[in-house]
Amino acid sequence: MKSRKFLSDYHEVMVRKLVACTILFVHFLVNIN
Repeated sequence: MKSRKFLSDYHEVMVRKLVACTILFVHFLVNIN
């Protein structure tokens, strides 16, 4: 159960990082144009 909690927390962190990188990438593209 403890490992499952760890995996869900890890997954949540990865998703947040992915979303943050996507937003930064979009802003980067918008700033170029």
